[in-house]
Amino acid sequence: ASPSDLDAAPRTSQEGVFGIFSIQSRATAHRWVALPQWKALAMMQVPVGFTVANLASVPAVVSGTRSKTDDDKKRLNGPGIIVADRGAVTVAALDNDTYYLASALGASTEAKLQLVDGAQVRARGLKALATVAFIARPPARDARPLSTS
Repeated sequence: ASPSDLDAAPRTSQEGVFGIFSIQSRATAHRWVALPQWKALAMMQVPVGFTVANLASVPAVVSGTRSKTDDDKKRLNGPGIIVADRGAVTVAALDNDTYYLASALGASTEAKLQLVDGAQVRARGLKALATVAFIARPPARDARPLSTS
């Protein structure tokens, strides 16, 4: 690379607890976030992610993590990202123990999504729109960078 390549490289900026960074090129802007479980992410057909202001306020997250003690529940306080796969969700493939982003049948595209397990999708007659793959928490800010020496 040359100095002119460096000058022409897209500019980045970081924001928020996840360090979401935006890459600004001349034509477009892209937003990225570093996530764990890259293998699971790479196997998804149509990955999507949603930020949640406080994971402890989402009942399905609390029950899905099997948080029993107050300390368990306290660890859920704060932001998170729900990562799901919009690819090929079928009624036949619903698993009672898997979580889905779902909506009421016939609901408008602006209706709020619900985070529910497969058993609730069936029992409540919901339409599963995406399979939840994992929930990510922000990185610990006290982590030290690896030494290069």
